[in-house]
Amino acid sequence: MKLHMNMKILFLLAILPLSYQDITEKQHELCTRNDNGDIWKYDLTSLGVVEKPFVVSDTKWTYHIALCGETNIEINQDMKGDAILQTNKEETHIVGTKITARHGGENWVNLILGAGDNYNHHCNGTQRKAQIMFICDPSAGQGKPSILDEANSNADFCFYMFEWPTSLVCPKNAKVVVEA
Repeated sequence: MKLHMNMKILFLLAILPLSYQDITEKQHELCTRNDNGDIWKYDLTSLGVVEKPFVVSDTKWTYHIALCGETNIEINQDMKGDAILQTNKEETHIVGTKITARHGGENWVNLILGAGDNYNHHCNGTQRKAQIMFICDPSAGQGKPSILDEANSNADFCFYMFEWPTSLVCPKNAKVVVEA
């Protein structure tokens, strides 16, 4: 049954209009940077080849994070690719469904995901968005995200902030330091 369903999904992906594929490819271009001679290089595409989204929780919410690939968010099978969902027992909110911008330096990358659900009672009803700060940690491997804050008290400054220590954004010469 699962194999049959996967074949259907592959067929549907193959017949999607080119414009959707172009959008997805453009969005995933923000998951890598490998310009020759540029000090700012990284590749986050391995985050998109995991079977399930990354999950992180705080005291009230659970966040399901899928980036740089076609990972299904398990509570919403129609959602593929870049997405962050916020859930608890009563509610589900789409925090972001599209990487809209990136910033970075030699040992960090900040991806911004936009196009989330509108806030109900905060932020003048604007769309939810998130920032994920990937920070170089040579010993972290792929790493794991954590939620730092949901800033929603100022309508001009509303976002969810995640931190993600990972070796995927480290310069090639970064070394793992083992403390005794």
